Amino acid sequence: MGADGVRSRARELVFPAAEIRHLGLYGAIFSVPGTYGLDHEGLMHSVPGRCATIMRTGGETRAALDFASPPLAYDHRDRRGQRELIATAFDGLGWEIPSLLREMRTAEDFYFAPAAQVVLPRYASGRVVLLGDAAHAPGPGGMGSGLALIGAYVLAGELAAAPDHHTAFARYERELRPHVEPCRKQAQGAAGYLVPRKRAQIWRRNQIMRLLSHLPGKNLINRLTVPSPIALKDYAAPPDRREQAPAPRRPATAAHPADPR
Repeated sequence: MGADGVRSRARELVFPAAEIRHLGLYGAIFSVPGTYGLDHEGLMHSVPGRCATIMRTGGETRAALDFASPPLAYDHRDRRGQRELIATAFDGLGWEIPSLLREMRTAEDFYFAPAAQVVLPRYASGRVVLLGDAAHAPGPGGMGSGLALIGAYVLAGELAAAPDHHTAFARYERELRPHVEPCRKQAQGAAGYLVPRKRAQIWRRNQIMRLLSHLPGKNLINRLTVPSPIALKDYAAPPDRREQAPAPRRPATAAHPADPR
């Protein structure tokens, strides 16, 4: 099972021609000291093509620095070089950005990555199956963490219930792919939301965000922001592993961890 992320080596071995679709931006996220007066809240500061975010949840404060860019050539193991890319992109900007850049240089949990999607014709080949971002990274705002958790549940259940791995892998993909595609489609708008290229676009996004707290009810917000929910099966593997009809679906829908940005 390959569950080793967007840069999956397992995927490279079984699907060497897999498409990694760049979504037009790069970003870094890292912890920062202090609260900035936040409690389960976030602040965003944008200029065309760049956005700095500070958020505090679970007692931790983190910063995210995102910038619009075509694909870049860089070493994904070179943290110093990645920090320089961020510093160059945000050089000369005001607000809290100078202090965030100073904190970035010493943050132990610094993480840098492109916004990218993995596009595969199937999630398995032979005895190898891919899970999470290795199989279907949707990109920012595409419920990547939620899809990974749901996929693990579905894959484990189908392996327990099926007579062989070929059947289990096919069922796993049949259950999951219809939910992956709407998440992927939603994430394709990440650049327009995180790093708008024009000031008028920034203004429009900010007005929409200010309205969210005034919308009539959680269900409406969920319908606006969460792609089609997936109904999960109750899996029960028979002791002798004989093939059985799928268990009835639960009416409840799966919950997704919120994208940290």
